[in-house]
Amino acid sequence: MRLQTLAISLLLTLLMAGCGTPAAGSAESTTTAPVAADATTTTVATETTSTTVAASSTTAAPAPDDGIYELLTTEVIYHEDDEGTWAMDVFYPDAEGPWPLVVVYHGMTTFPALMEARLIAAQGAVAVAPQWLKVTSQFPEKYIDGTWLDRASCAVNMAQHHSEEFGADPDRTTAVGFSAGTLPAHWAGLGLMRDELCDEPLLAQPVGAVMGDNQFIFFDRVWDSVIEGPSGAMAEDTLDRFVNPQRWDVPSDLAVYLWTSDFRYGRDIDNPPGDESWIHLRDTTGTLIDDLAAVGAFDDEDIDWMDNALLMEMRMLAAGIDVEHEAVGGGHSYSETVFDAIQELIGE
Repeated sequence: MRLQTLAISLLLTLLMAGCGTPAAGSAESTTTAPVAADATTTTVATETTSTTVAASSTTAAPAPDDGIYELLTTEVIYHEDDEGTWAMDVFYPDAEGPWPLVVVYHGMTTFPALMEARLIAAQGAVAVAPQWLKVTSQFPEKYIDGTWLDRASCAVNMAQHHSEEFGADPDRTTAVGFSAGTLPAHWAGLGLMRDELCDEPLLAQPVGAVMGDNQFIFFDRVWDSVIEGPSGAMAEDTLDRFVNPQRWDVPSDLAVYLWTSDFRYGRDIDNPPGDESWIHLRDTTGTLIDDLAAVGAFDDEDIDWMDNALLMEMRMLAAGIDVEHEAVGGGHSYSETVFDAIQELIGE
């Protein structure tokens, strides 16, 4: 089912909420970027009914324009720790499945991706929007050892364990992430999660992953001090998990969709990089410089989202993964092109 025109027009009102979103018009990365809270997404949150893990209470969301089914919403607790409870909003059709299961990770905000999950559910899916960040000020230090990513991945495990309640098929799980959210989506989608943190084990490895405007090699300056500091070994391990195909644990039928917008966000680099260049701190495989050169990353003397996606596409193809990378244009936000691609991927 294609997205309705009204839904798309609402979507395009979203404010940018990405990982280290730079000031408008700047081609240089920043370390103190503002974080935008989306008013539309916050409004949607008022329609969900909070429950315990049993997820027994629901409220009806407006039906799609074609009237085929209504969307129901509920909230499920997927993890508890010293920081409190971690919840995920579930949007699911009031109609018999089985539906594909899609877990949608938000960017650099503390709000779940409610609008995105709702629109994906309206296409014919059970879509889950977990909150995976409650603070952003300590993001680099607390994030780089992978613990926050492991915790975020617990949402996939819990969603699969509750899939029967919502009419979803856990064997058709897809992880979706945008901007900062590409990192937990990659963590879950590429089989990097460590289940010992989660209350429930993973039932089935995701067969789909969607990642947009990504920073797989952590190119922003905010990561330099962490990589060079006392946590450097953990940082290197986390980075290596992202970019080293030997660390990935994926099913043979995994399908990946990468997308990159036209929004400029990058970091200066010499062509070719000198011996003191920051890029060497990110080279965990010994081939990063050559691989980036192979995709023309140094030609404009700037490393950006596009270069990251081209690098990941090349490494995924070399690993035998079915991957598509698309330059979708537009600003730093989901577009109709992206939602159409998600629909095609989860419908396979």
